[in-house]
Amino acid sequence: MTDDPAVSERRTALRRQVSIPVWIEKLPPRVNHPSLVRAQTRDISHRGAFLLAPAIFNVGQPLRLEMGVATDQSQNLGLDIKCEAVVVRLQRAVPPEVPSGVAVRILKFDTPRPVQFPEI
Repeated sequence: MTDDPAVSERRTALRRQVSIPVWIEKLPPRVNHPSLVRAQTRDISHRGAFLLAPAIFNVGQPLRLEMGVATDQSQNLGLDIKCEAVVVRLQRAVPPEVPSGVAVRILKFDTPRPVQFPEI
């Protein structure tokens, strides 16, 4: 979110501040071009998220997101969540206090599947 009063708030769902590792894949995937980018959520809802990631995307660009969310206290069991999204806003880094990131609108969730996370 920005402190700029000129930017209107367009969220339609309550977001929760939570940090989840996420892989971002640019769509459509291109042969012989690695397209996966590692990121971290800053906040997320069922309709969108803000991802702390390099601002190497374009507004309107389709993405596929994949994240693993722990469902027990040992953090060994969880859900593998995949979804399709589109970039709606870019935030360029303004060091040291503002990291770069992308705001995305989630278009479609794949059915989450249970997974066993490796021991850390």
